[in-house]
Amino acid sequence: MRPFAEFLIKRRKELGLSQEDVATAVGLSQPTVLGWEKGHGSPRSVVLKDLFWVLKLTATESVYAVHLLGEKK
Repeated sequence: MRPFAEFLIKRRKELGLSQEDVATAVGLSQPTVLGWEKGHGSPRSVVLKDLFWVLKLTATESVYAVHLLGEKK
């Protein structure tokens, strides 16, 4: 699994959010979030700000998440 996908799943679950909750908050569909979590694609840059807000990431955590987007396992 891709590092960003693992990070997303862990953080979403820590906050008690469903895939549907995240999808609705960023204006996308649940299958899109599922795809990110399975490592199929990644969020577009225009979605990242809203995604990071939903996940309540600090600035440091946001930078780390962007770094993970570029890594492959």
